[in-house]
Amino acid sequence: MSKKIEKHPFEHLTDQQLEEFLNYSEIPYTENNAQNIKEKFAAKKLAKPKKSRFNPRVIAIAIAAASILLLTAFTFRDELTLIYQKNFGSETEILLANSDRLDQEVEDQGIRLKAIGSFKDGNTTYFVAQLTDLTGDRLSEDTQISSWQMLNGGNSRVVDYDKTTKTATIITQAIDFGDNIKPGYLLESFTSSKKEFLESYPVNWQEVPQTEAWQKRPANEGLGGGNDPKAMKRLKLKFDELANTYLEPAANPIELGKYAAISALGFKEGLLHLQTKELNTVDSATFISLKNRETGEVVSEIASYGVDAGTHDNETDRPDYYEHIFEIPENALKNYDLFVEGFESQVYQKGQWAIQLQEPQELPAENLPDQMVKIDDQKVQLKNVRLSPISLSFDHVGYLNDCKIELVFKDGTTKELLVEAYEYQQENDYFEWQFGLDELDKFETVESVKINDQELKMK
Repeated sequence: MSKKIEKHPFEHLTDQQLEEFLNYSEIPYTENNAQNIKEKFAAKKLAKPKKSRFNPRVIAIAIAAASILLLTAFTFRDELTLIYQKNFGSETEILLANSDRLDQEVEDQGIRLKAIGSFKDGNTTYFVAQLTDLTGDRLSEDTQISSWQMLNGGNSRVVDYDKTTKTATIITQAIDFGDNIKPGYLLESFTSSKKEFLESYPVNWQEVPQTEAWQKRPANEGLGGGNDPKAMKRLKLKFDELANTYLEPAANPIELGKYAAISALGFKEGLLHLQTKELNTVDSATFISLKNRETGEVVSEIASYGVDAGTHDNETDRPDYYEHIFEIPENALKNYDLFVEGFESQVYQKGQWAIQLQEPQELPAENLPDQMVKIDDQKVQLKNVRLSPISLSFDHVGYLNDCKIELVFKDGTTKELLVEAYEYQQENDYFEWQFGLDELDKFETVESVKINDQELKMK
């Protein structure tokens, strides 16, 4: 049973200890504040003893308590400053001035989620929180947020981990499409403690039966996977056409080890189709290649895609099977081993950590007029152009493929925001580029924005 405290904790200090504490806790918040405290103590020393209704000791205790509140405020400011500096750049004053201080906490299964701060930039809300394991070691430097909800989605990631306190710092960017959703953050699961694997499996390819049982992919079945653009172009292949058919998985795949099994093999139009059943757990990945036993040469796939047949129902939303396409002659396959590498997470923690938020403060920004720019002989309409200390955003009608965007400052220096990153932009789309806070101190000196060397109108 805890001992009942009959007195205020500071009442146990002697007058000398109390004055030393006050001297120690004197915070240079402002010159006036510091001078005011000094003058009060000077007055206390010079005053003649007399009866009073007020106990000077109680007054001193009150000042000490106030100084602790001031310390708490500075702790929050320092904490948020360090987080912002690590993730946005050195100049953070404008962020601190426009951030809400949060203190909500929620605990589930011995893990505490604590809200730290938030701010808003246009239609993107930034939320800073800390996740602490109070009872175990389920967090680590490689912690990944697996499932979470906030507004219309975005990105939630661990940006720092303190091994001493077992605390992971999370920064979430969530976009709001104007659906009148109340701001709040729900963490549902995370993974940690990744383990990498790298294995080479010798395969007797003559014992692997080849199949001609090709299946056509249903129209409503997703693709997944990826390809090597240079190899596809050289071979004049289109990914959609290549992935339109796949091998039928064998009922009993040939087990090679923990991380791979061969479920089908076949050749089509001179290309090897090697289908494998792979590790399928949350936050895991497997990469397949072929390695020459004599030369050590590694042959990478030119494409791969998922095969939904036999997909088990779990949280990954991935198929069990993947078909890997290699440019390798059939008579040369006997000289190769299957080379498997990847990673898996040792910890997968589910729970419910929910924090309700108020509408956050918004960063100052400049709204530029709607205007037209020319890109690759086409006119592109820009609307709702907005420039803030950390981002540039606008709606556009027309393609922005491979264009260059720059901020131009009054001192003549520039900051390039984008180079060759528009290949996935649609013709009518929304663009937002978050360029960090390295130039925050220069935000007030932005003279113009250039797109493909064309200067945008600022007003």
